[in-house]
Amino acid sequence: MKRAIVAAVLVAICSAGAAGAQDSIGDLRVLVIRATWGPAPDDSAALSAAAPFYYRASFGQLRLHLEITPWLAAYSGPVCPSDGEAAKAAANAAGYDVASYARVVYVIPEQVCDFRGIARGNEILLTAPQALVHELGHSLGLQHATAYTCGRGGCHRIDEYGDPLSPMGHGTLDFSAYEKLQLGWISAVQRVDRSRTYTVADIDQPSDRPQALVVRAAAGEYWIEHRSAGLVVRLVNAKRSIFLAQPRERYTVPKLFSVTAGFAFAWLDRTRPTTPKLHALDATVLWWTRSTDAGSGIASYRVTLDGNPFASTTDTSVTLPQLHGTHRLAVVAFDRAGNRSRAGTVLLRFG
Repeated sequence: MKRAIVAAVLVAICSAGAAGAQDSIGDLRVLVIRATWGPAPDDSAALSAAAPFYYRASFGQLRLHLEITPWLAAYSGPVCPSDGEAAKAAANAAGYDVASYARVVYVIPEQVCDFRGIARGNEILLTAPQALVHELGHSLGLQHATAYTCGRGGCHRIDEYGDPLSPMGHGTLDFSAYEKLQLGWISAVQRVDRSRTYTVADIDQPSDRPQALVVRAAAGEYWIEHRSAGLVVRLVNAKRSIFLAQPRERYTVPKLFSVTAGFAFAWLDRTRPTTPKLHALDATVLWWTRSTDAGSGIASYRVTLDGNPFASTTDTSVTLPQLHGTHRLAVVAFDRAGNRSRAGTVLLRFG
């Protein structure tokens, strides 16, 4: 239980300590301070691998310049340091100008902590050199890439590191399209407006075209990208990326949508939104209860006055003109798949 609590706290620190999506394009100087109490494992290759990984993932837009110190004596014995002050002092004493680097990484030689790495602002503490790509991602503003853990009760519980492809999960392949857009490495995504075939470029190569298809629905945004092995589908909800599937030819959410590897998209949602209930707030404002739609989600409301089009809005109220006599107002909700609710109506009499 204690270990689980510590892990949960470290997850929060990892995410909350991110410096934001800055320094993700251009040259980034990183000092890696290897601080020890004696052991000196040869981990330089694992640490150095972060630079070519980021260069490839960013399509050459982020160039890491890693300077890795030799092992410097900083501790009197095995320790899980609470900060990098001892390592920083050892590096300064060895002639490194620590303050001149955009990122500073402190590495200890053995797994003596309950974590592999923590990013706090522009500083990173590592106990596993393979975690450098992940923690640098946090320092650039990225959160964990998660996945659902499925059991007899369904797929609801989140595995914090569950994404099998992204280094922000437990993968080593590449960052997702959602992450690359956050970092400024891709310029555009294609958002679904209706059932049709969309033009979306592979995410494996740089392109001026959109490099993901984004489907907004009640559950969140489905981000669909194409790699050499087929589609990759994730759900983004409250800025949390959740890996869903890696189909080769087609992905279908029953009763919601279907998309092929060629990005032929079709809504499968055929359910009406609920009917809005109308109210008049004095003689100047008409408002209504928000319709609900568990599938594609509410897109807009259309208001008619005496059977004639009056307004189209995403809000739940409209301002009325100066009216006299008796008038019938109606509001219909439309979901993103084009389904319409039954009309909510009200008969108003004005003096």
